[in-house]
Amino acid sequence: MAFEKERRNNNIMMTAGAIAAVAGAVVLFTVNRAAGVLILIVGISLLVIGFSVSNVLYKIKMVELFEGRNKSNEK
Repeated sequence: MAFEKERRNNNIMMTAGAIAAVAGAVVLFTVNRAAGVLILIVGISLLVIGFSVSNVLYKIKMVELFEGRNKSNEK
């Protein structure tokens, strides 16, 4: 259950990063160059952090699955 909650939170963070990146690109080309770059940097950093956390969670889940498989085969 905790794994699913972390996965959901990570998906929310990646979605927020994608929205911020798109908003930053729009602001960059229409309103203000400095503000657009700042928002774009924040959005891209949220996306990168989200993908990194997602990769770590995936590896942890795979290790748990393999440990569970090995324990069930030993019995």
